[in-house]
Amino acid sequence: MWSGEQAALLSQALMTRDTRVVMCTAAAPQDIRGLPGQFVVHDAVAQVIGFTLAQGDLARTLVGSREDPLSSVSISRSFLQRLQSWLVREGRMIELSTGKKILRAFVVRVDSGGGRVAQVLMELGLQNR
Repeated sequence: MWSGEQAALLSQALMTRDTRVVMCTAAAPQDIRGLPGQFVVHDAVAQVIGFTLAQGDLARTLVGSREDPLSSVSISRSFLQRLQSWLVREGRMIELSTGKKILRAFVVRVDSGGGRVAQVLMELGLQNR
């Protein structure tokens, strides 16, 4: 479980500004900006990292150093790789509306309304579908 200070850092870095870590199924288009209605992205903070859970070792790759774990929250390529590898390896994140596995991860900027992906900041190719 995250401490109150760590949760505040997560919220500030990944939920209250315009940057998010999102996930989607392999069926979604390559370009996830402004997805059409039948495709959605899922917030990784709410689904995988959460305030009372952390799957695998994802938490260690997201927060600051061991000496000062509250120093920063960083969305690194390493974190995105670990998240996507975990999604593919575990295969347990399922999109309820379609029954498809969630396998892809991105760092994005959302539009001013917070509802749609405006820009993809970081993405990885999907090797194993």
